[in-house]
Amino acid sequence: MTRAAIDPGVSTSDQTAPNPIGRPHDPIRQVDVWLGEEELGFLSRAISERWITEGHHATAFATAIREFAKTDYMVFAPNGTLGLYLGLLVLDLPRGSEILIPSFTFYGSAAAAVFAGLKPVFVDCYPDTFNIDIEDLESKVTPSTSAIMPVHVYGQICDMDGVLAVARKYKLKVIEDAAQAFGVHFNGRHAGTFGDVGVFSFFSDKSIAMGEGGALFFQSEILYERARMLRNQGRANSGTFEHPELGMNFRITDLQAGIRQIPTDPRASTEPLETVMQTPEWAWRHQTDEGASQLRSHTLPDTDHDGSQGGSPELSE
Repeated sequence: MTRAAIDPGVSTSDQTAPNPIGRPHDPIRQVDVWLGEEELGFLSRAISERWITEGHHATAFATAIREFAKTDYMVFAPNGTLGLYLGLLVLDLPRGSEILIPSFTFYGSAAAAVFAGLKPVFVDCYPDTFNIDIEDLESKVTPSTSAIMPVHVYGQICDMDGVLAVARKYKLKVIEDAAQAFGVHFNGRHAGTFGDVGVFSFFSDKSIAMGEGGALFFQSEILYERARMLRNQGRANSGTFEHPELGMNFRITDLQAGIRQIPTDPRASTEPLETVMQTPEWAWRHQTDEGASQLRSHTLPDTDHDGSQGGSPELSE
């Protein structure tokens, strides 16, 4: 019996071939993964090489990410939520201490904090960007506060100048939830490079899609080396059965690393990242006249803005 190629939870009657974008009756897909023959080729290569765990494809992908984001210290994680959990373990914050998190975010932000033994305290957000309100952030600091987790929502980076000012004033750690912000810059710096730790997601609806996957950036070599041990079962490198420290398995696979798009990697998709990132907006713009007029009338805050609105995404440097 032949299996129907359908999405989980969708009846066969709902499965229709996608029409070219631009016709008025076409729906906008919630997730439209940018995949093609090149990604299929990478998967086939990994299978033919008979090395499907984290290997040289992952190494090449990591190098491309470091070069693109201009960061020295980076590791992979299985997904964004576990990346946040790993980042909090690396920071080794006091159990039971408070972490300040914006009230508008995904479940994984607070869940990671709870599993790390922390108490989430929610902070108001600006109504025009949905990012963390700096004035309310400072008002929520108590003697029990140990860290801030700003979340860059919908590709708009938080006011990191304001976040860092509060962090310095009260000696707090900063872990950026940059799950939705790969390719986003603020004052010439990539999201996730401002705090002690920055965490990204490569879920299917993100700028870079691997199905599942994530990455962590670190400000210091000390945090980076701690993460290498924690994510690889207490050892810095695989291939040995000597485990000098406690750790777990936060690795990815070379199969996942083959499904990615980043312009600085010559083996990756030839479609530039900025094209992929603009696709949902382009689809909406072409969907209806109303959508086009709304897009033209709505302007995001400037990246050079010094106030509390934060910065808008820069799709290229």
